Amino acid sequence: FRNYQKMDTSYTKCQILFSFVILQGSMALVATTDLSNSHKQNSRCDVTSLNMEDTIFCPSLREYVAEITLRFGSKIMITCNDDVRLANFQVNVGEVHNFDSKDCNLVDQLGEIFTKWNIKGVAELTFDKFSYKEFVLQKRQFENVNVSEVRAIYMHRSNMIGIDADTFRNFINLETISLRWNSITTFPDLSYLRKVKVIDFSSNKITTVPDQLNLPSLRTLLLTANQLITFNEPFFANMSALSALELRNNNIKYLPEKLLHPLTGLKALGLCDLIEIPNGFFKTNQALNRLMFYSGNLSSISENVFLNLSNLTVLSLTGTSLETLPENLFVNQMNLRELRLQNYRFEALPANIFRNLQSLEFLQIFGTQLQKWHFPNQLHRLKTLDLSLNQLTGIQSNFSDNMPRLEQLGLSGNKISYIGETAFKNFRLKKLNLSYNSLSDNAVGTTFMNQTNTDELNLAHNAYESVPHIHQGRIKQLNMEYNKIRRIDTLPSISCDLSHNAIKSISLSMSNQFQAMGNKVNIKINANPIDCGCDVFPLVQYFDGSYSNKNIYQKVSLDGTRLKCHGPENMTGITVKSMKSDTFSCVYKDTYSCSEECSCQLHPHQQIFSVTCSGRNLSASPVIPQFTSKMHKYATGFDSMFTINKLVVDLSNNSIRNFTGRDSSYVNVSELNLSDNELDLVDWLPPKLEVLRLNDNKLQNLGYEAIVALNESKTLRNLTLHRNLWNCDCELLNFTDLVRTRYLKIPFEDSILCADGRKAMKLLEDDLCSFDNRTSLIVIGVCIFILFLLSSIATVLFKKHEQRLKVWMYGKSYLMHFVRENDLDKDKPYDAFVSFSHEDENFVGKELVPLLENGPDPYKLCIHARDWIVGEHIDKQIVDSVEKSRRTIVVLSQHFLRSEWAIMEFKTAHEQAMREGRHRLIVILYGDIDSKSIQDENLQHYLTTNTYLEWRDPSFSEKLKSALPHKKDKKNAKNEDSSKNKNTKLMNKKVEHIMLNIDKMDLINSPMTPDVITPAVSLDPLLIRNRVFQSNSYAETSPAGCEFVANSVHQYKTFELVPTTEKVYTHRLF
Repeated sequence: FRNYQKMDTSYTKCQILFSFVILQGSMALVATTDLSNSHKQNSRCDVTSLNMEDTIFCPSLREYVAEITLRFGSKIMITCNDDVRLANFQVNVGEVHNFDSKDCNLVDQLGEIFTKWNIKGVAELTFDKFSYKEFVLQKRQFENVNVSEVRAIYMHRSNMIGIDADTFRNFINLETISLRWNSITTFPDLSYLRKVKVIDFSSNKITTVPDQLNLPSLRTLLLTANQLITFNEPFFANMSALSALELRNNNIKYLPEKLLHPLTGLKALGLCDLIEIPNGFFKTNQALNRLMFYSGNLSSISENVFLNLSNLTVLSLTGTSLETLPENLFVNQMNLRELRLQNYRFEALPANIFRNLQSLEFLQIFGTQLQKWHFPNQLHRLKTLDLSLNQLTGIQSNFSDNMPRLEQLGLSGNKISYIGETAFKNFRLKKLNLSYNSLSDNAVGTTFMNQTNTDELNLAHNAYESVPHIHQGRIKQLNMEYNKIRRIDTLPSISCDLSHNAIKSISLSMSNQFQAMGNKVNIKINANPIDCGCDVFPLVQYFDGSYSNKNIYQKVSLDGTRLKCHGPENMTGITVKSMKSDTFSCVYKDTYSCSEECSCQLHPHQQIFSVTCSGRNLSASPVIPQFTSKMHKYATGFDSMFTINKLVVDLSNNSIRNFTGRDSSYVNVSELNLSDNELDLVDWLPPKLEVLRLNDNKLQNLGYEAIVALNESKTLRNLTLHRNLWNCDCELLNFTDLVRTRYLKIPFEDSILCADGRKAMKLLEDDLCSFDNRTSLIVIGVCIFILFLLSSIATVLFKKHEQRLKVWMYGKSYLMHFVRENDLDKDKPYDAFVSFSHEDENFVGKELVPLLENGPDPYKLCIHARDWIVGEHIDKQIVDSVEKSRRTIVVLSQHFLRSEWAIMEFKTAHEQAMREGRHRLIVILYGDIDSKSIQDENLQHYLTTNTYLEWRDPSFSEKLKSALPHKKDKKNAKNEDSSKNKNTKLMNKKVEHIMLNIDKMDLINSPMTPDVITPAVSLDPLLIRNRVFQSNSYAETSPAGCEFVANSVHQYKTFELVPTTEKVYTHRLF
């Protein structure tokens, strides 16, 4: 019923504007443009013409306030952009059928315009915003307008608040009145309009209507969106011709039971907000075929209310209060084709409610609490079923039974997590919508797809983490938007939308099934957080057309217009389609890890691997990744093998002093940049170099091997050497000759200067090899004098600080030939302090002490009970005992671990050893120890990284004494027996020499473990220095003169091989 239904729309405003753009450059926009012979001379507006249609811009094209489009004999359209007096413009219109205005204030000038513009024959008046302020529509506003010919009037959004009773009195042929979107409060008496057929007063504020409408010719009455409360019973008397009545969106709660009885020809009805519907309300409306009823306030509905409506074809029931519907509500609706049940509270429907709906083709149960679908054998002709926005949790396997014609199925907005495998097997659906549910990758969420035949499957807004595998031909188009898919390993073989997922990587590999297909698929991948690392390179190739497998372009069309990088940081926000494969590079991350000081990049198109360590404050060349020339799929993430032809390393702008190389990781380097360092020595170069940059260093010459490598190189083509400190003597001759004979390209050759400023590459043999004997002698003499002076100073300082220097050298293992351990510990009264738990004193008193204090070379031990001062603080005595002893012997047992004082003694000895950097601790394992019972972290760490002795070891005494400070040869002892023969003295002297060297080499050395670990005492010092290998088995005879050292702690079986000439047992707890 809109006003535009009868308008000629063959020429739109867009066409007019387009015409203006085309013509403005080629036509003179003047007032004399041909409109018609009648107004060519008096027009004061600019005019353009196109296809029998003139557009007039008043007063001018540049500053017009009104645009008038005139289609001769058909219509005139006026658009205003200001409150303008249109009657002042002289336009001759003549005969037109339609008068149409928009945004023009015509309330006081309509008649004047019709007169001055000579407008005649108008049958249809259309006003969009007739007035700029509120007004009452009156008869005078149509003076001088020949309204007797008007058949339709449309006046929308015009600020109308009322209508005078006689306003349309002269509209004797009026058939349509449309006054939408105004503020009319009272429905006027229009009974004098005997020919009116359509009245549309929708979207007003009408509260009052006459007692009787009395319009027998009226066919359509639209009163939607007003403020009506009710009607008197005779309102529709004598109106049997009315076929369409719309009363929705009012405040109507009750209607008289017989209100609609006169409307025997009523075919379409819209009602809402009724609290009740009387049983006989539709008694005489058998012709009704469309009923739209909103029952928001309806508390109950009779099962007979629709009994007489046997011709209904469309029924829409919308409500919020009803919790159930009567089982016989639709018992007489055998012709019903469309049924909508929306926004009800029911959780279930009666089992037989649809039994008589034999013609039903469309069923919508929308926005209810329905939890199950169980209506088999009732809907054989159903083509569309919409069960959206309900509470369904699953679809049973028999869902498709007895609905063979179903074409569209909507199940979106439920809670479906389970679908039976054959639920949709018997359908040939055009559309299946399962969006906004809880489906996922588990078996109950995917198996149904391979039993489903549908053109379109919508799985958007679910919880899938991968694209389901669907058999060819089952589904033609798949929507997987807004799921949780993270990667695509194989391209789907059907057209699908994968936008708005969590996809970070996309592989372009195609399954065999996919490659065998003849049709092309379209895949959308927009709005995903794609990672633009190395894995994205095939995708970049696809979009710029350089992908190697050209077959993919016949099989797949990828839509990635809005696909943007979400990482790395320097790529974020860049669209993948804008990237080019020939300039693409990526940070390399894989098992061939790049050094922390460097960054590694792949340049796939150029087949270059680059390692950039520039400006990292390096003092030595780092180890670079090693790999074969071909990097496989698992190493790069690419879909095919990727060949590297060049390895480029940039070590520039660091503090590297020498590049002695021979590092296997540099063997395949093609370009090496060592510029801007502090190089003073280069004696090795990679054999495959093509570019070498050595400029801006402190080089005086190149090493012999480096020159040989350059001479033998068949690939080197670029070498930079400028800004160094070249020593231009005979040693440089080999290098300059090499450059001249090899014809190497050396940029900035004139900047390669000697230390004295000469151009090195210009010097000949005579220039480089001149020799001044006098100068040489002076240099040699000065060097000898300086050495003598430094030696004298060093001797004086050594004599003055001899003791301190020995201690320092002892801790650092420097110049051990001049240092003896006895010199450092000569003031310590005890050889060893024995730390043990009092519960182990029987072992200490009867076994350990006699072993060490008796015999030909007794040791002096510090024992708690014997040597401590009674009454002195225990913690002080622990410190004193450790400080006054050359070693601390820890008797480690379960009792020891439970003693706080024993642990404190260990910590004190541990700290002293750490402080001095010397071997001070000897650990004896007494009894079985459970590693879990060791709570102290320092002790646990010590035992993890150091060896110890076990009491049960057959060689225990020998190993213990070898770990203690060694006694002097008997020849030098005061109680030396002079009767010893010469052979014995010689043997003792050799023993002393061997033992002292052992002390120097190992007992004094700094620990090989990190500084936080106390240095260990081992039977054989070479064990600490060189653990050749470890074994998990015991061998009776050791290879190469060595024997296995077995760990007797039964929980942890490890063995270490130590060089020795005897069968020895020692242990490592962890």
